[in-house]
Amino acid sequence: MIRIEAAFPNLRPSGYRVASPETVGYNCIAWAAGDTTRWWWPDSPESAYWPDGVQRSETSEAFVKAFETLSYTICDTPEYEEGFEKIAIYVNSNGKPTHAARQLPSGCWTSKLGQSYDIEHDLEGVSGTQYGNVGVIMKRPCKIQKGKSPPNVAIRRERGGKSSPDVAIRRERGEEIINPQA
Repeated sequence: MIRIEAAFPNLRPSGYRVASPETVGYNCIAWAAGDTTRWWWPDSPESAYWPDGVQRSETSEAFVKAFETLSYTICDTPEYEEGFEKIAIYVNSNGKPTHAARQLPSGCWTSKLGQSYDIEHDLEGVSGTQYGNVGVIMKRPCKIQKGKSPPNVAIRRERGGKSSPDVAIRRERGEEIINPQA
C-alpha cells in the first residue's frame, strides 16, 4: 500500500480501501462507466474503446460526451443524491482529463488506479500531482428504489452527513481501513 500512498498522498489522511486485486483488463474510465471488459480512452480504435460518434480527443468535452452516451448529465455537486449515480472526471492543470471515479451507493467513491487496484476513497483522495483535480461531476438516474437509502447512507447522515468514507461505519462492518489517524 506504500506505493499507492506515495502516488496519492491525500488517501492516507482520509482513508481508503483496496477493493480488488490488480488487473490490466480495464482502466479508470471503463471502471467509472461500469465496464470491466476493456480499456476506454480516446486513442486509436486499435488500442482502446471509445463510444461511437464521440470525438477521439483528450478534452473534457469529449469525456463528457462519452459519458453522455451512458445517460449521464453534468451536475453541480458531488454530494450523494438519492436516486442518482455520479461520476467525477479529473483534469490536470491544463484541463486535460486524466482519471474518472464513480460514486458508490454508500456515498464513497471508487477508482481504478491505472493497471493497479480498484479502491474506495474520498473524492479528493486521488487529487494531486498524478490526476489533478475534479473538473466535472456528472449524474444519471439509478435503479435504487425511491424512498430507500442505499446501505449505510442513513447512518452516515446521522453522524454528520460526510461525503467521505465514514471510517467508524466501515470498522463496524469489519472492513480493513487504511487510515493511521482514525
